[in-house]
Amino acid sequence: MSATEAIIKPTCSALIAILGTVTNSLSLSYFLDNREKRDMDFLLMLLNWFDLVVCVSAFLVGLFYQLNVHLFNDDNKPLNYAMNISIDFFTAAIQCTGFATCVLSTTRLILFWKPFSTLNRVAIKLAAVFYILLMIVSTLVMDVFHYADLHDKTSVFYWSMTADLYNLAIILFVVVASNLSTLAILARKSKDAVPGDTAFHDAAVTVIILSFLFCLFNSLYIVIPIMCLQNKLKTEVDNCNVGGFYLWAMTWIALPLNSALNPLIYFSRSRNMRDFIVRRARRLLGRGGEESLRDQGYLRVEPRTCLSVMSRSPNTPVSGDTPI
Repeated sequence: MSATEAIIKPTCSALIAILGTVTNSLSLSYFLDNREKRDMDFLLMLLNWFDLVVCVSAFLVGLFYQLNVHLFNDDNKPLNYAMNISIDFFTAAIQCTGFATCVLSTTRLILFWKPFSTLNRVAIKLAAVFYILLMIVSTLVMDVFHYADLHDKTSVFYWSMTADLYNLAIILFVVVASNLSTLAILARKSKDAVPGDTAFHDAAVTVIILSFLFCLFNSLYIVIPIMCLQNKLKTEVDNCNVGGFYLWAMTWIALPLNSALNPLIYFSRSRNMRDFIVRRARRLLGRGGEESLRDQGYLRVEPRTCLSVMSRSPNTPVSGDTPI
């Protein structure tokens, strides 16, 4: 690696990870502050948690790696262990974002079929906990095999790449199928133009945008296990038929970027969330107050009444708001 690459690569990865940490923290603070969460808010908050772990762990991986290389010449065991633990969290969180996106897509489709259905949040929580534990256990098992003194690690590596490939392929298939079905229903219902369905349709569009980003970045990433499985004799990812730049870009740029962009979709689609972020920002900067809010258009004064975004519930619809 050239000196330029040694600077540009970690800098790009760190900037994306920091951006994702900030945006996901802001959106998560909105969901946690909202006491009356709708079903889709609950699912988006679940995805938000996983995205935050992805960005934080990606930043820690880069930090520990740079500290170890530049300060200890890649010979500090505690930093190596810390970096490997961060990689484990990153790997598990990436898989969990796929799970959350899959649940979002299928739930949105079910709500189109049965509009008056309610989400069983206890079942979703139990399923999420089970999936998280499954990902953690599988990651730990791979670590044990990696550090164990095995004469032949080829079969272990092959099993790992095969599991990643099948898991990601199944999730992509379900997400694509669910969203295509949702689009078909949207197209059919748009002909009816039933009043009052706008909010319901807008929420579906939000899920479709999130699913599109997930499929875009993960379709590029899935090339890595496919190319690795084509060369079964290799036991290290770096030795597979995948270019080093592509491997780095897909793992440490594309996947964290997907997690960093998701909250920006929330912000662009929800007026309530934008108002919440503005209030928080002004409070942190010490510039809160009725005058500054009115100047920015977030405080409306009408005859005999003052309608402020600070006095209404986060779930109360306002003019121009697109529900998440």
